[in-house]
Amino acid sequence: MDNVLTILGIVTGICFAIVVAVGVLRLVDRFSVGRPITADERERRQRDFETRLACPQWDQLISHFGCNIPTTLRELYADVDSLRRESFYIVPPDAADESEHYFVAQFQPADLTTIEQACLPGDKTQFPFAIDDFGNYYFVDLTSHDLCVNYLDHDGGDLSRVADRLETFLKWPTYSESHTPE
Repeated sequence: MDNVLTILGIVTGICFAIVVAVGVLRLVDRFSVGRPITADERERRQRDFETRLACPQWDQLISHFGCNIPTTLRELYADVDSLRRESFYIVPPDAADESEHYFVAQFQPADLTTIEQACLPGDKTQFPFAIDDFGNYYFVDLTSHDLCVNYLDHDGGDLSRVADRLETFLKWPTYSESHTPE
């Protein structure tokens, strides 16, 4: 009987410790991470993002990068309908199969907030103009004459060239996530 009471006491103690630990972790999360985002807050953030997307801050970026913003990039951001497009694939002409298509989750606003949030390697003249659904960036180096498009996989730090020119990249065929290529 003493063994049963001892085991019951140990199990009760462990359960109590788990309940206390979970409670402490939830309390810490509440103060460090904050409250869950409400539907209204989510909508406000989406509106703010769309406003930022439609209103490039070229003066801020020129000051930050210390160089002019290339015409091709300005033309991209002038086409607000294209910028609002989400979840689509870009198909390079030499792609052998779908694994070589590039997924774009959304374009990024042309402002300092985007620059501050992006963790890009190397020079400070790299501008992230789009992301995939894992937060990996498509970016261009603003000091490069041709504006070659690069892709950074932030998990492994793998950097790859996607296209030799932004203009070319933007002209490649696309298809939405819900439709397969023809």
